[in-house]
Amino acid sequence: MKNIRLLILLFIAVAFLSCSELHEEHYKKAQKLFGHRDPEAALDELNKAIDINPDYAEAYFLRGICKQLVPHTNQGIIARRDKTLDAISDFDNAAYISLIKNDTALTVAALFSKGALQLNFDTERAKESFQTVIKLNYLNKDTFKYLSESYMDINRDATQFLSHCYIDLGDTLAALNVYERLLSRKPTDAKSYYLSAVNKIMLAKNKAGACEDLHTALSKYDSTDIYNMPNFKGEIENLIRINCGKK
Repeated sequence: MKNIRLLILLFIAVAFLSCSELHEEHYKKAQKLFGHRDPEAALDELNKAIDINPDYAEAYFLRGICKQLVPHTNQGIIARRDKTLDAISDFDNAAYISLIKNDTALTVAALFSKGALQLNFDTERAKESFQTVIKLNYLNKDTFKYLSESYMDINRDATQFLSHCYIDLGDTLAALNVYERLLSRKPTDAKSYYLSAVNKIMLAKNKAGACEDLHTALSKYDSTDIYNMPNFKGEIENLIRINCGKK
């Protein structure tokens, strides 16, 4: 009788370990497929991983990314919105589960990704998501390992929006941390040129380029922008005076 019980317990243990290994196997396959730019096949693997383990935060996160990249035959407004909401649901699940598991890096990455999608149709909600990212204060290399360079490139507008949120709070260093992911993108507005200039002054020691960016930022300054940080124009002018002298 004892032998039978032991065999049953051993069978349960082996089955549990097999399931645990199986969901990780599906996730690793999905990562490889995603890396080879095949999000549709990656989705199939991620669905299998989540079916086995419904609390797999990493799988929800990657599935949310893949859902944005899979082309849809019907590209109407309703179809695009449904696709967006579906991906947001995955990011919500990833954020919730990772928060319970104290994986702050993944929580922040999921909230950033959620905000990136919300920018498409609800700027205020997007700002709430980005403000939560800022409050968690965990935007570092551990977070950026989830937000790969290729994915950050997909959501450059969101990355820029987040850096602007930091500027509005007066936290230029944090904004620079985000802006480093944007260096390949040509600035387009006053805040972008301002960040580019600060980056060149602090990191690249390129004052000539910084001065050009600062003067461009000043020319593009919009006094009607309600999200400007206090005395934004004065800050630009101050940096010009300190670093550039008279033009």
